[in-house]
Amino acid sequence: MPEDHIEDRLVSQTDRYTDSMARYHYALYTHLRDWFNFKMKLIVMDSYGYATANGSYNGLIGLLHSKEVELGISAVLIRHGRLKFVDYTAPTWLFCNPILFRHPKATAMPDALAQPFSAPVWLCCAACWLLVMVSLRFIVVLESRRQRTASDQTWSTACITIVEVIAEQEVFYPHHCAGAEVSHKWTSWRVLFLFALVQAVILNNYYGASLVSSLVAPSTKTIRTVEDLIKSSLKVGYVNVSYNHDFFKTSSNPLIKKLYSKKVFPSSNSKPNVFSREVAVKKIKEEAFAIQAEAISLYPLIEDQFDESEKCSLAEVNAFPPNTVYSIIQKGSPYKKLFAFGLRALWERGLMKRQLHLWRPSPPQCYGANEVPGVELGAISLALVLLAAGTVTALAILVVECQLSHDRCKTILNYYTFSGGH
Repeated sequence: MPEDHIEDRLVSQTDRYTDSMARYHYALYTHLRDWFNFKMKLIVMDSYGYATANGSYNGLIGLLHSKEVELGISAVLIRHGRLKFVDYTAPTWLFCNPILFRHPKATAMPDALAQPFSAPVWLCCAACWLLVMVSLRFIVVLESRRQRTASDQTWSTACITIVEVIAEQEVFYPHHCAGAEVSHKWTSWRVLFLFALVQAVILNNYYGASLVSSLVAPSTKTIRTVEDLIKSSLKVGYVNVSYNHDFFKTSSNPLIKKLYSKKVFPSSNSKPNVFSREVAVKKIKEEAFAIQAEAISLYPLIEDQFDESEKCSLAEVNAFPPNTVYSIIQKGSPYKKLFAFGLRALWERGLMKRQLHLWRPSPPQCYGANEVPGVELGAISLALVLLAAGTVTALAILVVECQLSHDRCKTILNYYTFSGGH
């Protein structure tokens, strides 16, 4: 906040959610000023106060310790190192500093096509289809030998049969020689084939219903913890405020350190992902980005710039638990009990709650998106990868087959040429 006409700016209702914490505390102390009949001369600082290399404190706490000011109308977190420099009076504000982001849609994730079934279900299905394929081929081989009929007994035919059953397509039996039968008379083959079709119908119904419901139902919030955030595809940054630097710097939580090294300041970056509030909100809106900041500082911008569907996709992860901040005063000040009593009286009489409603913005409300979200490219990436892999494999096999065919023709030609020469 600019320093010129600072008192007028602190009480102005214009853009009242900018620096709302400072405006709120100034309003509290104006009540105390009227009660206790004192005057305030405001000094603006760029830092709440953090330890320096020589053990002293800068910012507001440094001013209080050097007795350049009598009290601080901004509240700070209780830290062990600060207790030797200042006294705390009373709690005034709940400081919430979560990581905000737009939760990725389930249908936009690369594994969206695999999500309807869990890993154990996929493994069980694969084992069942493998067993059916082996059993079908065994019956075909046994039937051909007992009935003395010609039929395609290759593994490729058995594999194609299973794929056609799963896809609920017409089953085609390729054959290599005249007289090969394209149907099987043994009841055992037909019973096994029938139950394989029934299983395919049941599984396909469950699979299709799950995919369709994921398109029309609200996205499930799967990113709930810091660990989930680390595993996600989201990039992470924070708003360029002094306490955010300090949170990451002083945290002893191994997950926070891992988040910082992998997402906030990865080795591929020349500097950490640090942004202004305006840029941070733009990144949340337009990119797969998560921003750590005091939530209320971003809420007004989100309210103005996000549409309904974007508001409904907002999610938060509390990397740093909410903390209560306290007003501070000079160490050993004779006014400590007086201001502690005054702040408690403001809380008891509802004046503190009134100022909170006036200056603290509420989270953006989700009233439901109007349109049904479309399927994004990421949702079908697995199918595209499988198609590309199959195409590349088929082309590679084609090259090998062409080479083998060329060599075979060359060998036959050489054989006849050699035979004709003699």
